[in-house]
Amino acid sequence: GEIEGERGGEVDQEGVFEAVRVAAEEVEDSGVTALAVRGLLSEETLTSAAAAGPGAGLGSLELKRLVMALHRMDLELLVQLDCLKIQEVLRTSHLNEGLACQCLREACRFLVSEYHLDGIIFLHAEKLAHGDGGMVLDRPPLVEDLCSDPALAATKLVAVPFGDHLLPRGGVRGFPHWGRWAECNGRFVSDMRDLYSGEEETGCADLAKVSMRLAGSADLFQGWENGSFHLHAERPPYHGLNAASAVGGLPLSQELLEEGWALEERESIRWALITSVFVSQGVPMVRLVDLSSESWAEDLALISKLSSFRECYFDLIQKSSFNDLKDTRWHGVDAAEEPAWGPPAPVVSSGLPLEPAPVAEPGVAGADGRGRFIGMSLWSSSEMDAVYAGFNGNDADVNVTLPPPQIGHKWFVLLDSGRMELSLTNEHARAGVEYLVKAKSSILLVMQRPKNSE
Repeated sequence: GEIEGERGGEVDQEGVFEAVRVAAEEVEDSGVTALAVRGLLSEETLTSAAAAGPGAGLGSLELKRLVMALHRMDLELLVQLDCLKIQEVLRTSHLNEGLACQCLREACRFLVSEYHLDGIIFLHAEKLAHGDGGMVLDRPPLVEDLCSDPALAATKLVAVPFGDHLLPRGGVRGFPHWGRWAECNGRFVSDMRDLYSGEEETGCADLAKVSMRLAGSADLFQGWENGSFHLHAERPPYHGLNAASAVGGLPLSQELLEEGWALEERESIRWALITSVFVSQGVPMVRLVDLSSESWAEDLALISKLSSFRECYFDLIQKSSFNDLKDTRWHGVDAAEEPAWGPPAPVVSSGLPLEPAPVAEPGVAGADGRGRFIGMSLWSSSEMDAVYAGFNGNDADVNVTLPPPQIGHKWFVLLDSGRMELSLTNEHARAGVEYLVKAKSSILLVMQRPKNSE
């Protein structure tokens, strides 16, 4: 997984280097593999430094030392650049203009050759796809040049567009990529958030979209036949970076606070969304600002726990291609049934008296709760290893049945965002045939053989 941002808010450029070192030491043993950092480089000096060569005002020695230190920790470093700010610095109407295009291309080459950076993340990446008068270019030359540049062949290029409507063809296939560019998956953020924060009046969420995000967002990354290569080429699932909140946006807790959620609900939703990042196909990205400064050690311990889980069950969760076989099973409130994919069917009167609707227990969602619950289980080919993740977007608890485990195995609770006391222990609680999933929460279970003492 990747860690994005830095802890503690705005700091000046000199302080960023030290802040990154401290953050790296804190997350070194948590399963994090890369840091994506904003503020290491100044867009104001980037282009002039690239033209002047090494040592031209970019804090080059400090940055080189930082990269070396992170690599010794087996951590990659990806720097974030703001295309909107670069356009302002270059005083150009668009970045695909000849001189601007050449300048940015040379700057990227300079960063990689001089500092041995592992990747570059482009904020406001939609600016890379615009031409004269703000026209959206279907095949932006700058984007194609960067992804075909031999000097950048081993460099991760990640697009963070702010708005699909600002991309070619309405952003149906995301950022123009030629099968090369990775992308922060904004659809993952919005569709998972809608499950928990969407309009409750409708009674149901778009669970088909939720399942699409958990399964790797094939609508964005899977190859399409008979389409233009720059948009329809296959991208492996790991080209999608999934996060609990939008990169460049407010911290998740602050967003939930502004939506009016109470503290307990905010914590439950926060960890439900972070859990979804680790069980989904794609690259998990955790923004440091989404972790709590008040419970920093506990949050890092949970991130480490989720990272270890993903490493242990990586072959079940992640595939190198959408064409690879993967045993994914979808469950509703009753594990034997599929989720409520669509809105409930309209009631057609037969003229006969209607049977009274079943009365739910107090605080437990009734039949309508099926519209905001989705379960997913992933199984090995031998069916001796499995994980189960359930997401409850209802305002009330939901009593779900679990898929039958293999003979001699049981389900154990790894993380329950509605009962964080269970998640902070090293001992996994055993789950029965049924499990009460708290309102606005998620559960993550693993199938294991009980110890002899159990």
